[in-house]
Amino acid sequence: MSDLQQKMVWAWPEGSTTPVHAGTFSLDARKGPLGRFHYETAYLQQAQTYALDPLALPLLPARPDAEFTNTLNGGLFGAFRDVCPEGYGRDLLNHRYGREDGGGLTPMELLEYSVGDGVGAIEVCDDIGQKQRFQPPPAQQLLELLGLLEPARPASHAVHQLLELGTSMGGERPKLTVKSADALWLAKLQDRGDAPHVPAREYVAMKLARECDIRTADIEFQRAANGREILLVRRFDRVGLTGARLAYLSAHTLLRLDLGSTPGDRQRSYPIMADRARRLGVPKEQIAELWRRMAFNSLVNNVDDHPRNHGFIHVAGQWTLAPAFDIVPLLTDSNADGPVLAMAVTTSGQCQASVDGMLESASQFGLSPREAATILLSMAEIVTRRWRGYMEDLGVSHAFLDRQKQSFLYAEAIGAQPDEVLRRADQASKQGRRRARSTRPQYWMRRS
Repeated sequence: MSDLQQKMVWAWPEGSTTPVHAGTFSLDARKGPLGRFHYETAYLQQAQTYALDPLALPLLPARPDAEFTNTLNGGLFGAFRDVCPEGYGRDLLNHRYGREDGGGLTPMELLEYSVGDGVGAIEVCDDIGQKQRFQPPPAQQLLELLGLLEPARPASHAVHQLLELGTSMGGERPKLTVKSADALWLAKLQDRGDAPHVPAREYVAMKLARECDIRTADIEFQRAANGREILLVRRFDRVGLTGARLAYLSAHTLLRLDLGSTPGDRQRSYPIMADRARRLGVPKEQIAELWRRMAFNSLVNNVDDHPRNHGFIHVAGQWTLAPAFDIVPLLTDSNADGPVLAMAVTTSGQCQASVDGMLESASQFGLSPREAATILLSMAEIVTRRWRGYMEDLGVSHAFLDRQKQSFLYAEAIGAQPDEVLRRADQASKQGRRRARSTRPQYWMRRS
């Protein structure tokens, strides 16, 4: 295999069902590896084009020959890493196309062989026709196949029957893109080895999030004839079944994180994400919503809120915060001072979502501590009051409900002490004013 590999980069202009050649990406394994990208001149001259990543790959019409380089993520630019299969989808491709020596596919091979359901509006490949020929199966067909599986059979068996190569979407659990009611959906399945009721718990968390004024992806919960659960999440990066796509960037890309980034990395942070989102031009009310999402994750014990589970989409010429997705309450009791999230909640890098920490960071999202406290108390009340009813509506056993309760103990504790939360908000406001005074420049008048 050559140390220097090259692929065409395709992008769907907004509103178009046909991709255009946006540029060329090369990966040089001899230099790090080192990734290089340049836009096609014709792409720069089109009216409906956009920067594939406004911060890392900006459009420079005055410099049509500009070349961008990258050493993060094995040389893959973040926008290209976002569409590269990972987890379950990568495993399926390795099984189908893996080398005889047992080695896995390279990132460039994964990008070429993946099916055409990658997130967003970019494909990195030579054979774009193969991506366009992708036809997702009907959701009803998946439901019927799951209903026929014996208890010992994994859910992935139904996926293989429908679509040998599965999906380009990330994540470790079995999933695939399906079509239903004139739209594309991501079907997420319960598999062997999973904690109980993962699809049901995600469905309930998403319902709670929407009730807490968080914009979420549309969802549907279904159960096969044998009781197997499916969560359908509508693809917000697709326009019905037209073939049109919306551009997408993960928070991992926006934060310029490397593959090895783990909790504790100072750049892996909600406040820094808010700052980068402002640079993208995301509306200020959505910056405030980002704080709401961070706080909500703490209230439902969703500690898998890593940067790939947040994103931004390009709609009507503007980058916006993508609808929330992948919110799953962990079946453990969170720390009394708040769960430890996968991203930092403060500028100092603290990942524990304590009340004080979240109120301290509120100003980074355009909220006062008092406004943030009011939001926090309102969401805690909704979560505490509504989670059990939503779970009961899905037919979950009372024994499991008793186990699930521990996920929401932090919300219950916060909701039980509104005066204390408001007192801490006032204290955070005073501390913020003191910090502002201490950093204010001092001007001294010279005596004549």
